[in-house]
Amino acid sequence: MEEVTYPDYDMIMYSEIGPKLGEIEVSSNRVKVEIIGKSGTAGYDLYQVIVSEPSTFGRLGEYQAFSQMMIKDPERAQSMIEGGMDFKVPVYINASIHGDEPSGVDAAIWFIETLAYENTEEVMNILQNCIVVVNVCANPEGRTALTRQNFAGVDMNKDYLTQSQPEVRAVVEQITRWNPLVLIDLHGYYNHYLVPDPGTGPNNPNFEVKDGLFFHWNMELALKCEAVLENMEIPVWVTSRDWKSGDWDGWTPITGDMYTWLYGILGYCPETHYRGWKGVEAHYWVCRTVLNFVVENKAEMAHDKVEMFRRGVLGLDTTDAEMPWAYLIPHESMQPSAHQLARGIDFLLFNNVQIHSLTSPVVVDGVTYPKGSYVVLMEQPMRCMANLILEDGSRIHDLYPDIKTLYDIAAWSHPRLWGYDAIPIEEEIPLKLSSVTHPRYPKGEIESGRAVAYALAPSENNYAIAVNTLLNEKIEVFYSEDSFISTGREFVPGTVVVETNKSMLTRLVGDLGLSFAALTQLPEDLVPLRPLTIAACEPENDPGSSFVLGELGFEVTRITEADLSDGVVDLAKYDVFVNGSARWDEIGATGQAMVKNFLDRGGDYIGLNKRGAKFANDAGILETTYGESKRYENGIVEVLNDLDDPLVSTYRERDSVCVYEPIWFTEYPDTAYVVASLPEEDFYMAGFWTKPGAAAGHAVAIRDIVLRDNEVVNGVVLMGINPTFRVHPQKTFRFLVNAVYWAALR
Repeated sequence: MEEVTYPDYDMIMYSEIGPKLGEIEVSSNRVKVEIIGKSGTAGYDLYQVIVSEPSTFGRLGEYQAFSQMMIKDPERAQSMIEGGMDFKVPVYINASIHGDEPSGVDAAIWFIETLAYENTEEVMNILQNCIVVVNVCANPEGRTALTRQNFAGVDMNKDYLTQSQPEVRAVVEQITRWNPLVLIDLHGYYNHYLVPDPGTGPNNPNFEVKDGLFFHWNMELALKCEAVLENMEIPVWVTSRDWKSGDWDGWTPITGDMYTWLYGILGYCPETHYRGWKGVEAHYWVCRTVLNFVVENKAEMAHDKVEMFRRGVLGLDTTDAEMPWAYLIPHESMQPSAHQLARGIDFLLFNNVQIHSLTSPVVVDGVTYPKGSYVVLMEQPMRCMANLILEDGSRIHDLYPDIKTLYDIAAWSHPRLWGYDAIPIEEEIPLKLSSVTHPRYPKGEIESGRAVAYALAPSENNYAIAVNTLLNEKIEVFYSEDSFISTGREFVPGTVVVETNKSMLTRLVGDLGLSFAALTQLPEDLVPLRPLTIAACEPENDPGSSFVLGELGFEVTRITEADLSDGVVDLAKYDVFVNGSARWDEIGATGQAMVKNFLDRGGDYIGLNKRGAKFANDAGILETTYGESKRYENGIVEVLNDLDDPLVSTYRERDSVCVYEPIWFTEYPDTAYVVASLPEEDFYMAGFWTKPGAAAGHAVAIRDIVLRDNEVVNGVVLMGINPTFRVHPQKTFRFLVNAVYWAALR
């Protein structure tokens, strides 16, 4: 696509970056250029540059080995540092993960050129003491379009605890590879140059902040940067000094800088002030200041970094988190989803968490856990990462009763939201263990024996890929809205039935790890499914529904409120309208007429959260009354699922979901089915929600069929939860999928 030019200065275009770096690499023996991955949609190269003195490149393996020793054997690494070992420390620069904040890329390239060619004492000191690793353009798709997000619509600086995007996974791989001392994450724009140090609080209890182990380096560095910037007559804010609590807190490690704190890395997220070239200059001089600071303090800073890992190995009480002795993660045979368990284990391993498995069964609280169950011991270097991923989370107001706001989301729990169990074990017990190096993904199977068809339960997200693949191959797939009994077994509502096509099913079993049950007779009342086209209108900062549905094989088009009001999109071409953003009174006469035509032609509607429900009211789709939380309130809650309902038949009766600005339905038509509701008490597990009690006992997901002249016209589903929030709560992806299939049955 044609690249968008930046109006405020002559920035280097993405297409020019590769040739530019190639020229530098050829002309300077201090520079090595790598491609560390590709962007997820367009496949653009992710360029990484390594800069150091020439002799370094023959010893990169040695330096990387020492960086890994910091994690794997921190006591030895610490003693080597204390003994005066001559070593180089990696410093990582991550430039412009937000594509509409281009200054970081230009500053990074300028800094690379300085280190590549200059022979000043300052530059030589940096090269002799540091390995500077630069992710030159962290968001190439966003740079070409000058958008905050990539082409998938994902704000990748909110993706570090999800890692749904290959661009983010590439950065995490490099963090693991280099284990840098400092990460500089170059951003913009504020009305001052913003120097985080690390913020105003509250700080997440899983960070090593209890005795100021290494965060004091942030303040010292912030003041150094402030002095340099003030000499340039650039106004500066140091966050903890100049901002009030909650404006830039240290709670949410979904961003690049705070994620790296879990590695003992000095995560540093400067936000430049000026949009013109002066903003580039500011970032450039901050990079130089940071590297000079590292040169002056590298031994002490490295010691403190390694100290965090040493404390983890020893299990010292040096964080505010309540960490158990271990987490026991039951064998897949005891889990709600073997697929989600494998994805969870994969994530832990990818993020450097040490995992073991039982080599013999163990009994805990009267329950026998078989051989092969996973164990995450918390006396390990990456205990802070492990606990943050596996714990249930915190209710912020229990810890900070007076807090009014947080920068971003307040709660996450991979077991709770990805769909596997992790049981904290508080006291040490004897276990026989072996190390785990990879997850066990299900292999799936086609049940043997005579069969007229095969059944597939909606118990795993991949089932949607299978269904959509089969439909696109023009193989008949049927849907059972109710449970049925066949060959002496009961199959849940929402089960799909496929005609006998063993070659195709064999391929799906191999690719997706699904299991198909043989049926000797077809159940009654099956409804044929068909390929579906979906229009999704969603908040700009949350493309979860369109991304997830697209990844699961649906034909999805992201549309905006403006597309409807301007008549840019013809909604009548779509089967299902998923709406979490559009407002009826903002789409004008053109958009309203289009929606009415869509509904009259039998289009189906799924409304997400307040805007989705209000739109349904205003458009006359489904009238409800609902309560709502305050803006930005969010968390993890438990819901009661109606297991006789096809939308939730494969969940637990009481299960956890993600909410962001939740709503709950207090009145709805008598014809509506309550799919899921909040319990009367004890449903709020973690998050930032001031008065959750107002929602107790009310429905959070309903469905209905709209009749006109006694004929079925539209399937409608309304949800007050967030089944795909920022592509994170993997467990409930299929909740939305189930809603799509059910709504489009008519």
